[in-house]
Amino acid sequence: MFMRCDWEKVRILRLFKNKPIN
Repeated sequence: MFMRCDWEKVRILRLFKNKPIN
C-alpha cells in the first residue's frame, strides 16, 4: 500500500513537472 501511494505521488509529480499548471 505504501509503495502504491509513493508510485502515484511520483506519477503526479512527474506529470506536474512535465505539464506546468500555469
